[in-house]
Amino acid sequence: MIESPCWSDFRELMEMADDFDLADKIEALIEGKGFILFFEKDGEVFGTGEEGRITFARMKNPDEESPKTWDKDAGFSATNLEKEVRGESSTYIIRKEDLKKIKVLDKDEVFKKLQKIADKLGDKAFKKSEPTVIKFDFAKFMNRDRDDADNFFQAKEH
Repeated sequence: MIESPCWSDFRELMEMADDFDLADKIEALIEGKGFILFFEKDGEVFGTGEEGRITFARMKNPDEESPKTWDKDAGFSATNLEKEVRGESSTYIIRKEDLKKIKVLDKDEVFKKLQKIADKLGDKAFKKSEPTVIKFDFAKFMNRDRDDADNFFQAKEH
């Protein structure tokens, strides 16, 4: 550790708090949205809830009660957790053809992978993009003469 003139135990404590804050955000992401099935697809980490877990299981091992073409139409939504850490939200539909690319992950593995990504991003982790401000001029619509309507044509008689 490099000590600078402004380095103190308090500063070290603050950095530890930042690390805990990041870990808490990752934990909240994993636990707070009801994800119970985690998997890796195309090198990215995804999570889905109970309905997704059930659909995934039925797609992997179809039961006799399901119609024969059910698995062709079946799919479930999953959230890309890596993009969530980056501050982007993205939901994907997972289909039967995607099952070959899926590797189921343990919750602890997911936490470690997301922790690495968050550590690399630093302060940029979990930052949502700023909303776009659109300036709209309402003045041209207010206090208008009803005869000046865009869809109204008036013929003047001489």
